[in-house]
Order: sequence, then structure tokens, then C-alpha cells
Amino acid sequence: MVRIYWPKGGHTKPLTGRNVERKVSVSIFRRAAKTIPFRVGLFALAIQLISGADDAHAAACPSGAKTRLEISVSNVRAAKGDITITVYPDDKERFLARGGKLSRLRIKAEMPVTVACLSVPGPGTYAIAIYHDENGDRKFDRSMLGLPEEGYGFSNNAAVVLAPPSFDAVKFKAADGVTHVDITMRY
Repeated sequence: MVRIYWPKGGHTKPLTGRNVERKVSVSIFRRAAKTIPFRVGLFALAIQLISGADDAHAAACPSGAKTRLEISVSNVRAAKGDITITVYPDDKERFLARGGKLSRLRIKAEMPVTVACLSVPGPGTYAIAIYHDENGDRKFDRSMLGLPEEGYGFSNNAAVVLAPPSFDAVKFKAADGVTHVDITMRY
């Protein structure tokens, strides 16, 4: 038999079996609930649930755009720095060229998958290049030999062999509504 001392009434009350576990755990919870860190954590959890911050897809997509790209970047090795997503229009000459981008988005890296959603002018052909800017310098770092020092990837998970892939290997069609694009980060 276990005796639990309850402050109310000033007497001891013997409990046995499951009642002991239930009363003790409720008592521990009540004591913890009176601490400031517990209350702050509970408040933060409530705000997250109310705001829907748990749903990355809903938070990332702009609601007014007719054509949107939902980009899921997998194999992110560290939740530090930014994932830079660059969208190019249907033009081979503008792909990976300085000033050739249609839009660029930098978002906080999240492990193991980072999700972003951005709007494009309308249905059509686009290409996406990404990189993981782990050090936050807003540059795609390369070694002295020209090899990537940060993670990178392309739409269609196009293969990279000694040079960036061609526009034809990277391009994809976007339709009205949401077009899902999955890209695997390579390091």
C-alpha cells in the first residue's frame, strides 16, 4: 500500500493500483503547470495550433495567385542558412544567366524537407535551380576547382556531370492551380 499526502483536509489517504498512478501523475502535472516555463511552452503550442504554422504547405502558398509552384526540397542536411530557389522562364538563353531569372525566393532551411510555394505569371514552361546557402552569404560557394561547396539541385532532379544540366533537362510544365515540384538536394 502507498500513502499519498494531500494538502487539502490535512489527512493521509491510502491509494492502491491505478488510482495511485492517476493521482500521482495529475499531482505532478498540476505542480508543473504552475511554473513559468511550462506556461510559456503551452502558450507557444496554442499559438502554433491556432495559426496553423504546423501546416507548411498552407503557410507558404499565396492565396490570390492563379498559377503556383509548390516546391519540396528533400535531403536538406542542416537546418541552418537559407534555401535559395530561382525560377527561370521558357528561354534557354536566360537559364542560369546573370539577370535571367523570373523570380527568386530565399527561405529558412528546414530538415529533412523544406517546402516553399511561389506564384508564376501563368501556365507554361519553367525551370528551377536551388542551392543551400548554409553560411548565409547569399552566394553559391565553390572550391578553387569550381566544384560546389554547398548543396544544389534542379527541377526534374536533372543529372549534373561536370557541368550544370541543360535547360531541356530541367524544364517542366506548370498548369493553372498548384504544380508540385520535388527536388532532391545534392551535396
